[in-house]
This record gives sequence, C-alpha cells and structure tokens, in this order.
Amino acid sequence: RADPDASTPALVQFLFHYLSLLDRAHASQVCRRWNQVHTKITRKCSEERNIMSGKGLII
Repeated sequence: RADPDASTPALVQFLFHYLSLLDRAHASQVCRRWNQVHTKITRKCSEERNIMSGKGLII
C-alpha cells in the first residue's frame, strides 16, 4: 500500500513553483513539510542565481 505522505513534498514543490516568493513564504507556514519544501526551492534558486552571476564559480 502506497504511503499518501510520500508524494506530498513532490506535489507541494510542483505547486510552489507557480507561486511568488511572498506567496511561498506564506504557504510555508502551514506545516513543517511545506516549510522544508519552501526552503529547498529558495536555496536552489539562490544557488542558481549565484552561478549565473559568476559568484558560484571556482576559478
């Protein structure tokens, strides 16, 4: 039997991509799992911006 909670992070992550940063911040206050997804997405976006701007590159 499949665990219904197992797909929750993937579903929340999918939905969070359609929200603005402020809306994600508000939604992340619903529960710890949603907060973890929000933190992961925000961190990933920040890392991508740093790499694109050249700050994340090791020379």
